[in-house]
Amino acid sequence: MNIPNSAGQYIGGMQRIERAIIEGSKASGVTIDPRNIQWNGGKEFLSLPWSIELVISAGAKSAKAVWSREQVVDSWERLDRADVRACVRQVVAMLVD
Repeated sequence: MNIPNSAGQYIGGMQRIERAIIEGSKASGVTIDPRNIQWNGGKEFLSLPWSIELVISAGAKSAKAVWSREQVVDSWERLDRADVRACVRQVVAMLVD
């Protein structure tokens, strides 16, 4: 696991996960963009949360996933973790099916 030296790495992990979901959805014929995605219930966080909820809406469909701090931080450079990639696929499937 990479040790986060800043909130930037945490945010970077969130953005990388978000991009993977957007790309996976687009490849499956569903168009979403960052406006369809809400992290942490739209609330700012004062410190890095131990877990964070992601909600995505695409028309009448929506998907929800909870990511651990470790999963998010480990994703700041690339999506190496099998559990993160599996959750991304699961979220995309909820939006496509």
